[in-house]
Amino acid sequence: MYPSKERVTSRPSAGKRQSKQHLRERARQEVEVLGLSQPSQWFRDSGTGIRIPPPCTRVLQTNAKGKWCGKSALNVVKEEFDGVAKDLDNILVHSLLRLNDKPLALEDEVKIKNMDVIKRVIHWHEPPILVPDKLFVEKLKLPDLVVKEYNLQGSFVMVCDKPATVPVHPAGPFFANSLTCILEAEQGLEPKSIYPCHRIDRATSGLTICTTDVSVSRLIQRKMDEGNVKKMYVAKVKGRFPSSEAEVKLLRSGICCSFDDGVVEINAPVRVNDPKKGLREISTSGKPSKSRFQLLTYDSKDGHSLISCFPITGRGHQLRVHLQSLGHPIVDDVLYGGTEVDSVVRKKAIESILQVCNRVESQKFAQDLSIADVQSAKSSCQICNKGTNGITSSFTSAQLLGGGHAISLHALRYEIRFPQMKNKDASLGSLRMEVDLPFWAKSIQKEDLCWL
Repeated sequence: MYPSKERVTSRPSAGKRQSKQHLRERARQEVEVLGLSQPSQWFRDSGTGIRIPPPCTRVLQTNAKGKWCGKSALNVVKEEFDGVAKDLDNILVHSLLRLNDKPLALEDEVKIKNMDVIKRVIHWHEPPILVPDKLFVEKLKLPDLVVKEYNLQGSFVMVCDKPATVPVHPAGPFFANSLTCILEAEQGLEPKSIYPCHRIDRATSGLTICTTDVSVSRLIQRKMDEGNVKKMYVAKVKGRFPSSEAEVKLLRSGICCSFDDGVVEINAPVRVNDPKKGLREISTSGKPSKSRFQLLTYDSKDGHSLISCFPITGRGHQLRVHLQSLGHPIVDDVLYGGTEVDSVVRKKAIESILQVCNRVESQKFAQDLSIADVQSAKSSCQICNKGTNGITSSFTSAQLLGGGHAISLHALRYEIRFPQMKNKDASLGSLRMEVDLPFWAKSIQKEDLCWL
């Protein structure tokens, strides 16, 4: 059964809604004060395409989780906050870690309680990304019947061609260098006004759907979760991808795959085997996962194949894991059997960060900070004070564009179907979306690509 209209447009409880609105408003004010929402061409090196926002001083805030209650505040910080443990003494000396606005000291044995708030004052640096001078965006209107049936407040979505290296939304060390933050600036929208309708990996490029209306975002997410979506990707993989039943039989044993009319189908469950790194693997204890692949072209000179990919289910890293299991990993996907790229881009990225550190810094900082806080944060900053060593210890190799930051996997085409709520066999229409092919797949003719 499909959900009722009330369920599709339902909202969180009043308390949770108010809390989320408060956090969103706080984030919006911070973006405006710090000037973080700027077009793609801002902070971008026109020669390399590397984009690095200038550093700023921020307050990172988190509310106590239930599992933290009763535990030592310092132990929680060491276990839960990435990158803090190795520099904790320095952070505490400068009074940059606070519990309910009171600085924590190394000798403190205070326990976390419900409703506690932990804050960290930080001199904020972001990893580099690779972007064009302007992002591709196309606005599409939802079918009128869909807007009416689901009682939507908005009726448009934005179809973006996300560059590889760019996260969809602020997360981890990325804030200004995120798709939504850049897109808001380029579209002349307020900060925190764009809602992603789904996510694709930071290292993956291609079609990403966003909207300015939360009800539209919820609807599209639900239709995808229900399986009312078709997705087409293109990928460049190692070796000659099988194009006959005989070749499929030569693939690794133990993998459930079949061949029919030029299409290789793999049905192998996927599970998370490293939650911290987000790595997946094929396992009988994983979630059911099915993908289809078809050979498009093979280049005997470099030993790579271009293939079309169709994830029937939507597990994280599904296509990447399935291609690795078939013995044809994505060529530059170092997490799943691809080859490490050279270090030239990584070297340029580090040089760019050093150049940003040497610029005269803006005096903008979060509203609830003093000048003394800002000075203390900068004086304890590993990146500013330790140069290259501070940079490489603060960011991963992939974050520094040193391999795994961009892979040859591109979301090309989506189609979302909107069934009637009371009769799932009757359609209200569909939304068909497409972006351009990536530079490494320009030899393909899009007209020759069809759904499998």
